[in-house]
Amino acid sequence: ILDFTTKDYSFFVQDQWRATSKLTVNAGLRYEYSQLPQPSQVNPLYPQTGKINSPGSNFGPRLGLAYSINDKTVVRLGGGLFYARFQGALLQTFHLSNGLYQPQILVQPAGAGAPTFPNRVASLTGFPQGSVSLTFPAADFRNPYTFQGDIAIERQLAKDMGLTLSYVYSRGVQITTSRDLNI
Repeated sequence: ILDFTTKDYSFFVQDQWRATSKLTVNAGLRYEYSQLPQPSQVNPLYPQTGKINSPGSNFGPRLGLAYSINDKTVVRLGGGLFYARFQGALLQTFHLSNGLYQPQILVQPAGAGAPTFPNRVASLTGFPQGSVSLTFPAADFRNPYTFQGDIAIERQLAKDMGLTLSYVYSRGVQITTSRDLNI
């Protein structure tokens, strides 16, 4: 049975001020920290399976600008850094795939103690070990994040109608991937 909890802590500050009669500025900073659960079993042959790094430098600045060209047209700019949460399934894999938590055995039909279909294996003793497949995080394991930005031009066309043209940008960085160390 595997049961774990990830504790997330987040803090955010933001301020808005009018730089001029036509320009409004919004600035903010968000801090996020995930206290990741550590594996309960460590494979002594692979000590990397015993530690999951909890990165502590997840600062995400935000900035927004609104500039009024005239009483009917506004240009808006905004951007920020946004950190992703750690996926529970990924953390589960780090806990379970250490070569100990779920050991593999090799059962061949002609082997001693091998069950015949539809019977099941009665005991895990007496069988040779299967190959060990490990999954562990890199020592510098960290959150993926995105930089997101947008620019928009808004124009009032009538009393109850407006038009907005905008461009949205998003770029993912440090996306979680896996690497085969046996190559």
